[in-house]
Amino acid sequence: MVVGTTPQVIQFGDGSHFLPAVVAVDKGTKHVGHTAIARAAMNPQNAVLGVKRFLGRPASDQLAMQIASRSGVAVAPREDGGIAFQIGKETLTPEDIAGALLAQVVDMVTKTTGAPPDAAMLTTPYWFGPSQRQALKVAAQQAGLRALQVMSDGTAIALSLATAELEQRCSAIVDVGAGGCSVSILELGPERVALLANAGARDGGGDDMDHEIVRAMIKGLRDKYGEFPVYPAISELIRQACADLKRDLLSVETAQATIPFLPIGPGVSMQQVILQRRHLQALMVPSLERLRTACAEALKAASLAPENLDAVYVTGGLSQVPLLRETVASVLGQVTSRQLDIDGA
Repeated sequence: MVVGTTPQVIQFGDGSHFLPAVVAVDKGTKHVGHTAIARAAMNPQNAVLGVKRFLGRPASDQLAMQIASRSGVAVAPREDGGIAFQIGKETLTPEDIAGALLAQVVDMVTKTTGAPPDAAMLTTPYWFGPSQRQALKVAAQQAGLRALQVMSDGTAIALSLATAELEQRCSAIVDVGAGGCSVSILELGPERVALLANAGARDGGGDDMDHEIVRAMIKGLRDKYGEFPVYPAISELIRQACADLKRDLLSVETAQATIPFLPIGPGVSMQQVILQRRHLQALMVPSLERLRTACAEALKAASLAPENLDAVYVTGGLSQVPLLRETVASVLGQVTSRQLDIDGA
């Protein structure tokens, strides 16, 4: 948020500077962020995760339906051909879910500044088209926000960097988040900010990596203990444990987590699982290949070679993964040591 002329990063009630894109509905009340994650573990059929990949998509979109099939929430087509979530007796659209997330942001800004925000600049992944941007605007309106402009995440980051550049430089912004990857190549400096090329994919992000880890974890548990049913609630508990393992492996070679309520044997049990970084890296290969392709496509579209880039910035929730940074450097020639603020970028 910008108060006067000073930019500030919003701090939520739990002290964090980010809001997980999770909404859980309980008896008509929408819970968002970290509170929703806790509820999703017990009632995944009442929770929606990663709504940005559903915004503006038709019910015929294969990737959206594939993502929906991993969760416990029921998905059905709307009369206009779009996607709807059936949660209990309620039918909610992706715009409703995104609107609930944005409403939480509005609430925190209001509590922090004493007044609701006057307007909002909305940023989107590269792979958002006109339909997705319009759906985001609808969600913003539901949250009481007046959208001044919608721009790509890479462009927004570039504008924040441009003020610090003393001369014209050619930079690449690689953004790898939960939903996918975006690569932007821009000319930055005091004279102008120009977007030279964009590339990316709406799969292969952190959520897809979590899915691959979950699949591998379930296979490992079944190999060890035999077949057991994986209900939606069990799948969500394993997913949350795997997300913790992935985060811990940024700093250690081996991480462990505990998964409760597994239906193994005559009752339920609590199992400790272990994941090594080398195993995680093997599971990341398909996603990293998509990222490699996006980097190469952006370079080609900009008619540049790696040596023409003055800086390569990597941001997003996966930006600290060593193998990911190595993948970016193998195509773009470098990864600038300067770190972008993941929460504030």
